[in-house]
Amino acid sequence: MAPKAIETALVAALAVAAAAILSCQPDSRSDDWAGTVRDSAGILIVENPKEGLWEPGEEWTFSETLTIGADEVDPDYQFGKITSIQVGPDGLIFVMDQMAGEIRVFDQEGSFVRALGGRGEGPGEFSGSAADVFLMEGYRLAVPDLGNQRISLLSPEGEFLGSTMTSYASGFPVRWGGDGAEFVFVQRRAMGFNEDPDLEAGDPLVRIDLEGNEETLVIMPKAETVWMEGAAARFRYFASEPTWDVGPGGTILTAMTQVYRIDFLNPDGSMARILTKDSPSRPVAERDLARFVELMRDALKRMELSPSAVQRQIDNLSFGTTFPAFNRIMVGPEGTTFVQQIGDLHTMERLDLSEEMSRRLGANTWEVFDAESRYLGVITLPERFTPMAWESDAVYGRWLDGLDRSHMMKLTLVRND
Repeated sequence: MAPKAIETALVAALAVAAAAILSCQPDSRSDDWAGTVRDSAGILIVENPKEGLWEPGEEWTFSETLTIGADEVDPDYQFGKITSIQVGPDGLIFVMDQMAGEIRVFDQEGSFVRALGGRGEGPGEFSGSAADVFLMEGYRLAVPDLGNQRISLLSPEGEFLGSTMTSYASGFPVRWGGDGAEFVFVQRRAMGFNEDPDLEAGDPLVRIDLEGNEETLVIMPKAETVWMEGAAARFRYFASEPTWDVGPGGTILTAMTQVYRIDFLNPDGSMARILTKDSPSRPVAERDLARFVELMRDALKRMELSPSAVQRQIDNLSFGTTFPAFNRIMVGPEGTTFVQQIGDLHTMERLDLSEEMSRRLGANTWEVFDAESRYLGVITLPERFTPMAWESDAVYGRWLDGLDRSHMMKLTLVRND
């Protein structure tokens, strides 16, 4: 048999074996799963029904195991704006406070250990645009900092270990990510001042090593939520937006929020699997638009804008015709996938403009898929909790209280199935 034929036969055999494994897991209750798995040119396509595998009472729940925040008198325990959290191999918790311009370090009991960084331009200092921290191999911390045009590397003790250069020239960084090992990732977008041809096609997802070497892995379709008209930014709600996450080993998940489809990419950017779920589109009705404008107007008033400025912002709004299928995706423990649902405008009490635009409409309910991309069911997180990092069966994130004060909260997963 010719080498190409052998390769083709091997791919087909592996696909059949993988599909068989998906349908024969000993504890998977696969007989109850009404979805299908098929192969398309060596890519597994997992098609999920509306109903999940969990029976009533089997849904995963969470217990609150640690909260650090504003009720403490000591300023080391008070946060301005938590934007990123990481957990070290020794259990230390690293909390990026963008408003303070520093990383606060706590132990697993919630005791303050030290602060790293600080506002400035010197080695190991952060500008106001530094909002993320990522754990890298060798127990190093990477901090993308566009204001200082670099990615800084720090030790857990705060020692400056060097930096690599970055700038706006290659595109505006919409979002950063990390694989917990060798690379940081950035989603870039044309914002009126970039000439990179990749930006014309969409949002490049770029992998950067700690020497500053870059590789574009995939170009995601253009966003329909934020774009430039001349020098002015334009915004559209209920429109399609790229969302992505990076899992252990560099596996990449990408999606466009308007269609319930998630692409699982190998570390080199090649397609490995596609997850879909039956999710009929839901039109945006006039009452939905009226409620959103009401929420937006209230949010702008809380910013103490003048009535004329509020109205200008309202007049600049535009909207898609159908709600997104979901809000964002996140890699969970043991290869699971978490998909945030869209919040109900008519039960939403307020719109938080301090959140990035892609998070403002998210619900506290998330749909969960197992490691084989089969739909399990829905979990519920605390209201106003934003998950930021998983460590084993614990999820760490930011929780906002009724006074909009930031807390670091740790929730432990309780498996009831």
